[in-house]
Amino acid sequence: MNIIMKMVIDLRKLTGKPSGIGIYIYYLLDGILKKSNIHIIGITDIVKGELIEKLAGKIEIIEYGKSVNKNREVFLYFKFIEDILSKIKPEYFYEPNFIITRNLKKELPNLKCIINIHDIIPITHKYHSFIYRIYFKFFLSKTLMITDKVIYISNDCKSKAEKYFNKLKYISSTKVYPIINYNFNPINNDKDYFLFIGNIEERKGVRLLLEAYIKYLKNNGQKDLVICGNLYDDKLLKKINDTKKLSNGKFRYIGYVEEDEKNELLRNCSAFIYPSFCEGFGIPPIEALSFYKPIIVSNIDVFEEVYGDCANYFTIYGENDEIEDSLYHRMKDYRQVDKNKIQMLLYKYSQEANVKSFLEFLDAK
Repeated sequence: MNIIMKMVIDLRKLTGKPSGIGIYIYYLLDGILKKSNIHIIGITDIVKGELIEKLAGKIEIIEYGKSVNKNREVFLYFKFIEDILSKIKPEYFYEPNFIITRNLKKELPNLKCIINIHDIIPITHKYHSFIYRIYFKFFLSKTLMITDKVIYISNDCKSKAEKYFNKLKYISSTKVYPIINYNFNPINNDKDYFLFIGNIEERKGVRLLLEAYIKYLKNNGQKDLVICGNLYDDKLLKKINDTKKLSNGKFRYIGYVEEDEKNELLRNCSAFIYPSFCEGFGIPPIEALSFYKPIIVSNIDVFEEVYGDCANYFTIYGENDEIEDSLYHRMKDYRQVDKNKIQMLLYKYSQEANVKSFLEFLDAK
């Protein structure tokens, strides 16, 4: 497919130390640049960080000039985007991070707006502040008034979003799954440790994992545990420190890791654990599968949709002790997965398959 058009994309989630959304954006754009001649222009708050600096060598990136990490600054940032769009006049503006705080079509009625809906967790769960939950629901509703196309991250996400926002049923939409870079050397090692990579917050099940791990050690479990990721919840820091003391050196928290170190950790782990209470998709377990590692995940709907029989599940439902026991028992007893099944799953979420889907989506009327 050879599409000639101009698309502006908000790259703010790629700045600094990106998590799932930022990784998704990077590999999507990397694939688009290989497969089409779309003229892509990025807008971001600041060009800082490994991945956005890589991308800056491939496309034009317009910089706002200061970090956008407060709600008031978000509104000023979108005013900046609006001014840029008025000058560039692209066919598409793509916002991968849910919300557009201004009516960008007021001055550009022919502009087509695309958004990603990765999840609606701020509405369905109480892991965010009350003010943020109101902000999210209000501005996502306003965003949908100017949205032409929606990219869902999973069927589970689509059904939940359409339940809460009736307008979504009338917007031309599709599903484009997250893209990972799994062209790694399949040779791997087993250095006898469990691994978790993700944001350190309650909804990711980090506290649950630490509790289950202590139970695992008390019952003669021998493997170490390594946890990596940005600390988003200071309340978990005490739990991390307590676990370090109780584990006699078998538990390590090493913070955010860049791509090369992350891949090395994945290559050498025994199994990957991702005990989330809620997700829109969950990219890290797929990255672990790309090294043919066993994955242990909670039995939430979206994981069962995405991973099928390529995962070891434990129950996330019930009393706290029951959930901890379920995870602990799965840590003691998990299975390897057939490599052919993993390869089929990986292709479904590959850069090649999903860039093709995205380009067809752009071209759809």
